[in-house]
Amino acid sequence: MSSFCFSQMIESYISTFASTVKSNNPKVTPLLSIWTENGRPGDYENSSNFFKMAVNQSHRKSFIQSSIKIARLYRFEGLELHVSTLLNTTGNMTNLGTLFDEWRVAIDSELKESTSGQKKLILTTAGYYVPEVESLSYPVDSIRRNFDWMSLRSYDYRTRFTDKFLYNFTGAHTALYDPSSQVNTDYVGAGLSIPWVWMDRNDNGIGAPAKTGSIIGDGSLSYDAIRKYLRSYKIDPVYNSTYVINYFTFGSSWVGFDDVEAIRAKVAYAKEKGLLGYNVWQVPNDHNWDLSKAAVKNLTSRGKSSDHNQQIISFADISEATNCFSDENKLGEGGYGPVYKPSPCASPLNIWELAHANMGIISFVQDFS
Repeated sequence: MSSFCFSQMIESYISTFASTVKSNNPKVTPLLSIWTENGRPGDYENSSNFFKMAVNQSHRKSFIQSSIKIARLYRFEGLELHVSTLLNTTGNMTNLGTLFDEWRVAIDSELKESTSGQKKLILTTAGYYVPEVESLSYPVDSIRRNFDWMSLRSYDYRTRFTDKFLYNFTGAHTALYDPSSQVNTDYVGAGLSIPWVWMDRNDNGIGAPAKTGSIIGDGSLSYDAIRKYLRSYKIDPVYNSTYVINYFTFGSSWVGFDDVEAIRAKVAYAKEKGLLGYNVWQVPNDHNWDLSKAAVKNLTSRGKSSDHNQQIISFADISEATNCFSDENKLGEGGYGPVYKPSPCASPLNIWELAHANMGIISFVQDFS
């Protein structure tokens, strides 16, 4: 657990991923994603192992150095730590915060010692949809100090693998809103579906009596499989604007998922709230890029935001203009956070004041032209 070890097959994919992506779209920033959980829902053995690494200083150092080495070797431009299951395991969150602090120091030092002119690695994390479960909570202050970006997992709210709840009704596992519960994205802050077996043919909406079922092994269906299923059986799905999800029924099966309407609404919500993007799990589940195109069309529209009266500038543009928020570009601290000057050739703006908002999200707040 103190260093990375890949099988030959996995390494063959990782070694060519970044270069392949960049050759198709040079604007993409490929990240090496490190997960602290096993692939099977409810299996948290890797999370426990991750905590064991975090409590040992020499193991932390080895992990950090190994992650940076692998990222550079295979031309990744950043690192992501996916920690959605840490709150389901017993561990010391103080040690986790120390790991984050040391990781940031190592990334900053690595850039200063480099003689190749490479850019600083971006450090991001993805987390559970609430910052605290029972007696465990994320080291929020450390996350705010050390990560350039954090995304929250806004799915799997209601599944047969959810430990805290046992459900006997159809549930919206990606609900943007939920009038009957706090378990929804709007309260806490796609492309997969969750099937149920519903009990009453006359009541098939969200919240109908049901039991969790499975059309396939782990209880999920890809969006591509759903579209083929709908076409084969000539089924018209239903869009529920209250919860902002889609669903359909077939026989005794009830399947909730995100279709184009839900994706458009959720991306619009992210823009309205001033967020800088969204995280998709996972892109290969899409069907002919339908969901991806719907999201990008909403996300990349430029101009003035009607709610904030601010120009929308992407994280990638800001990161490039400030040389990945390097210390050399930092002017000081403003009322909203660190103040950076852009590189001479990067932007006509003279000064950008950036605010590190809750959970590490960076937002553009002011320009002095």
